[in-house]
This record gives sequence, C-alpha cells and structure tokens, in this order.
Amino acid sequence: MALPSALSRVFHHELEQPRSMLCFYGAWPAAVVLAPLIAVEMSTGEHLHAGLEGAALLLTLVMPLCFKTEPRMRWVRLAMAALVLVAFFAVLTTRMQTMAGLVWLPMFPFFVYLFAGPRPGHAMIGCMVAGYVALAPFEHLGFHGAVTLSCALLLATIMVNSYEWALQSHHSRLTDLANVDHLTGLATRRALEAFLEARMETSDSSRPLTVLILDLDHFKRINDEQGHGAGDAALRRVGQLIREQLRHGQLAGRWGGDEFVVVLPGVAPERAAAMGESILQLARERASLTLSAGIAMHVEGESAHDLVHRADAALYRAKTSGRSQISLALA
Repeated sequence: MALPSALSRVFHHELEQPRSMLCFYGAWPAAVVLAPLIAVEMSTGEHLHAGLEGAALLLTLVMPLCFKTEPRMRWVRLAMAALVLVAFFAVLTTRMQTMAGLVWLPMFPFFVYLFAGPRPGHAMIGCMVAGYVALAPFEHLGFHGAVTLSCALLLATIMVNSYEWALQSHHSRLTDLANVDHLTGLATRRALEAFLEARMETSDSSRPLTVLILDLDHFKRINDEQGHGAGDAALRRVGQLIREQLRHGQLAGRWGGDEFVVVLPGVAPERAAAMGESILQLARERASLTLSAGIAMHVEGESAHDLVHRADAALYRAKTSGRSQISLALA
C-alpha cells in the first residue's frame, strides 16, 4: 500500500498544458533510454555527446519531482529545447558522417518543437535549417543522401507543425464547448462563475460589483403552446438583446434554463437597473417577450454563491409582484 501512495505523491502535479504533461509523464521513460546511450558514448570516447545526454538525463530525472507547476515546467521545457538545439549542432559538426548522426538528425526538430512550443520552436527550427544548409557536408552525403536527409528534416518539421495545429484546434474547440453556450452564444455557467469569482477579488467600495439576473416570463407556456423550437428561438433572441447591451469588461451568460446572469464590474445597482430596463423594453418591442429581473451588489465577505442567491431572491420578488419588472436585492 505504501508504494502506490508514494507513486501518487510523485506523479501529482498542477500542470495545465498538454505539452507540459507529455514532458512530465515521458521524463522517466526517456531517462531509461538515455542511460545506456550515455554508457555507449563514454565507451567510444564521445565525451561531448555524453555530457549533453547526461545533462538531459539529469533534467528528466528531476522534472517529475521539482517542476510540477506550469510556470516552472515552462522554463524546464525551454532548457530542454536549448539543449536539443546544442545537440543538433554538435551532431551536425562532428557526427554527420556517421550512422548515429544520420539517425538522430531528423528527430531534433520534433524534440525542439515538442519542448519549446510554437514561437520559440519556430525560431530554433529556423536556426537548425540555417545551420544545416551552412554546415552539412553535402559532398560527403552525395546527391541522393543529401536529398533524403533534407526531406527527412522537412517531413519532421511539417509533422510537428501539423501536430501543433491539430492540438490547438482541439483545445480551442474544447474551450468553446466549456465556456460558450451553444444555443445563445453567451457564456456558460462555468465561465460565468469563474469570471465572477475573479472580479470579486478586486471588488471594493470604490469599484462595486453588481449582478443582474433575468428570467423569461411564462417560458413554460411558450414551450407548451408553441413547441420547444419556439422556446429555443426566444432564448436566442433574449441572448442577442443582452449581448447588444454589454460593454467592455462585462460578461453575460446563460445560468440555466431560461435564466440569464450579467456580471457588471464597476457598475452600481442604479446603472444596472437602467441596463435591465433597456433589455426589458427591447424584449417587449422587438421580440414580444417579457422578462423579470433581480439585481444584487456584492458586499464584503460575501461568496459568489450568496451574491447570485440574493439576486435570484430579488428576481423571485419581481415575479411574484406581477412580472415584467426589476427588483433590487435587500442588503
């Protein structure tokens, strides 16, 4: 029981980027491969390459133990990329005429890009290409060898760029799914909660934080009498009206069902009420819909849940008082 617990502590981390997690979990298997390679280099007198590989081995051994947060891992990845760049030029200048050089050279662009990421990776690969053109012994390789090795380097570069593009596209899609409500185009509840909690940390008497919560009146009736398609259309129209009223630094999202929450940093309740009245009027005039709204301003020591709960209680009072109106939360 002690071993799994110890392994769990070793491999616990706070990494966020897929590239960092790949380096983290691949560190020790890479060390297992590097160890016999260093022994071979030492036995053949290749002390420079053995030293570079030894530095890489040291980094791979300490990485899972000491670099478990994203900022720290970013520096380790850059150090590894720089080490790979140095190794590339070492192979290019001393071992290009050997089988070891020919085998390893096309792999260096992949490792540099894997460790460094897009911008520094592109810069380092550019240095590799320039160095290869300037230093490679093409006369020794011959025409066929030079073309084959050049194509291998180009293919490795294309593959790592394609991988990065696919990774970024997938990450962007997952982010959109997590943060954007597909029906209204507004933020999801998850994104709203994160935004609200972040703004609460900077909220004070000189910079108030107000929450406006809106709810469609008789939404169930719309679904029952006109169908769910009409209900979805009503939600989309309300989402568009809310989006039109937003200003820089404000965020609106679908809280759930037919409820919408607007987070208004630096806005007093009176201004939030004016914004709410504008949305209610536009809903009546342009969409033939009525909304009820509740408003609450953050007070010191209050949690995000309590703030939204007070706004929701104000919304309930607006509903029970006749709907199509705004109610301010009690302090």
